[in-house]
Amino acid sequence: MERSQVRPVMGILMGDPAGIGPEVALKSAVDESVREVCRPLLVGSYAGFEAMRQQLGLDARLERVAEDEIGDVAAIWAAAQTGGAPAIPVADVVGDGASVAMGAVSKEAGAVAARMIRAAFDLATIGRVDALAMAPLTKESLALAEGYPSEFELFEAITGREDVRAVVKWGNLLRTTVTEHTAFRNIVSRLTPGRIVTATEQLVAMMRRLGMEQPRVAVAALNPHGGEGGLFGDEERTIITPAIEALAERGIVVRGPVPADTVFVRAMRGEFDGVTFLYHDQGNIAMKTAAFGEGVVIYAGLPLTIVTPGHGSALDIAGKGIANPGNMIEAVKTAAMLAGR
Repeated sequence: MERSQVRPVMGILMGDPAGIGPEVALKSAVDESVREVCRPLLVGSYAGFEAMRQQLGLDARLERVAEDEIGDVAAIWAAAQTGGAPAIPVADVVGDGASVAMGAVSKEAGAVAARMIRAAFDLATIGRVDALAMAPLTKESLALAEGYPSEFELFEAITGREDVRAVVKWGNLLRTTVTEHTAFRNIVSRLTPGRIVTATEQLVAMMRRLGMEQPRVAVAALNPHGGEGGLFGDEERTIITPAIEALAERGIVVRGPVPADTVFVRAMRGEFDGVTFLYHDQGNIAMKTAAFGEGVVIYAGLPLTIVTPGHGSALDIAGKGIANPGNMIEAVKTAAMLAGR
């Protein structure tokens, strides 16, 4: 079988049109190492992508595909491969996304991003693409347009799923978080044994998809020093330990509650393959300190594969042509690997 027949079709979403999303999405789509593992389909604004291609002076051709003309994407991709320069089809699903103000938070940019996400999910749901890789979003713009505080709530609304959360991959080490984007004062009320179990099971399922047969997982403690036997709080005893016991009964190799100030160091040293953190910054501070801009985010709990870089939309350098696509390239490759499994 020809290699082009087995590579997954990858929907590469432009992300926030006002940020570096169009730039890193385009750069990743023309990258030779990406094209070796998948057949890229850019999803977003053809006008926006073409303007960026011209600005960057890329030796590539973009082939516009109207939203109502998207059929067999693999055939569209193959038909576009004529001539010397790399050819990339663009699913033009948002109209003139180039009209938004670059480098600024806006309702208009958020609306474009939301429309792009819905169209891409439709493509994945009906089997037009095998997986999705999404350039960074700006949550504030999304909230202005849709009212959702983050993409997680939008994903849940589109798919009807609950408990969609991030699994962050850095090399062979993964982590997830029980509570995602919420005010710090709300964290404890949202922590339950059931949610800890669900988050950890999602983490383990993703690790197994990535080839780990029996991953070792740690669950972080909430309070300093793991609560010191109740001296600093009893959540370890009343919430976290029951969850760990339930996970162990289901055959998961799990340890905890492990004090949060040492759990990631121990994982980096090889004691654990993954960590379930309890709240957003508890996990992000640890991983970003160790590997800022190197991890990729895999969204767990969805009926499709979607991966995004671990960095933001970098509004301060948007439109300047200087964004590093390395993390976006890694996100595309990770999505391609998951699509193959």
